[in-house]
Amino acid sequence: MHGSSGSPNYGRRRNDINRRHERATHDSIIKGSNRLLHQSSPGVNNLQDFLESFIPEVQTSFGSLYKVIKERAAYKPPAPIMPTAEELDPDVDYAGANKARWLEQEKMHEAEKKKIKLEEPKFYAFIWTHLTKRSQEVVERHPDYREIKEECDPVRLWQITYEVHTSTPPSTIVEDRLRIENEWSAMRQGESETLDKWRERITKYQEKRVRYQLPEV
Repeated sequence: MHGSSGSPNYGRRRNDINRRHERATHDSIIKGSNRLLHQSSPGVNNLQDFLESFIPEVQTSFGSLYKVIKERAAYKPPAPIMPTAEELDPDVDYAGANKARWLEQEKMHEAEKKKIKLEEPKFYAFIWTHLTKRSQEVVERHPDYREIKEECDPVRLWQITYEVHTSTPPSTIVEDRLRIENEWSAMRQGESETLDKWRERITKYQEKRVRYQLPEV
């Protein structure tokens, strides 16, 4: 039975391989990726590396909306400067060129504002899909998340995303870790549970520990 798929040694080796794979994947995400990974300690989040690649992506896909990511505030396209009374004076602007130019700029300004409003759902989804599952779970715990999701507000989504990746973890994460630790002490193979099912449960549990930055067991 030594080394066979049904032996305890095989199960341990398989779990070791799975854990090494998780760590390798985790390390590759941290070292450089276009997805944001939340860590229990703000100092080890990949936020800065993420922003270096994410801001250009946003600029390519959404133009000036990259400023939302950079400045963490709503972007309002600058309004055109209205010509002075002198510039609009028929004696100066006899062909009406100054007025026509200003009206065209006003038209473009309104069009840009409408475009930004129409792109909000797409921009929201773009931000969300650039978060790892772990980051999404932490953002979802934010007290304002439900309202932000209902309103599909990309600006506030990014604001709370930035907040939870630069602050200490909320108490719910600590509580979750304690619950996961308690799960391990209570885990037992069921009388009618097959060895494969038991291994599957252990593997899923180990994956959960990795997500919450808990030491291996």
